[in-house]
Amino acid sequence: MGPLQAVRLALATLLVVNSAVSADECQPETWRLRTLRPGDINCRLSTVTEPQVNSTTCAFLANKYHTTVDTFLDLNPGLDCDSIEPDTRYCVEGFHEPLRASNGLCGPNNGNATCVGTDKQCCNKITWKCGDTTYVQF
Repeated sequence: MGPLQAVRLALATLLVVNSAVSADECQPETWRLRTLRPGDINCRLSTVTEPQVNSTTCAFLANKYHTTVDTFLDLNPGLDCDSIEPDTRYCVEGFHEPLRASNGLCGPNNGNATCVGTDKQCCNKITWKCGDTTYVQF
């Protein structure tokens, strides 16, 4: 069998295998909208622990995801390394949701609200109001 026939056979086999896949095996991911309050954990990446865990699993996960054990514990409130569960999803990358300046007022005079995530991304350090960045040439 020549190279061209081998490629044709491989493609034909691929078509047969792909057509045999059940329609319900490939379903779209469903996302749920979740409202976060200031201080809530906004988890950006999570992982599931192995079937066998022990008190060193926290350090293993922290190292694997390039963080510290303290940060790992902070992202998983109520967890301590002696009570980590097998086959359980834990947050490994995220942050505490900040207070968003939904009323347009930001900075230390307004509970340290941030403009990030609003229509106006910048906080003016004189007026403590969210606005656009303006570049001035001198």
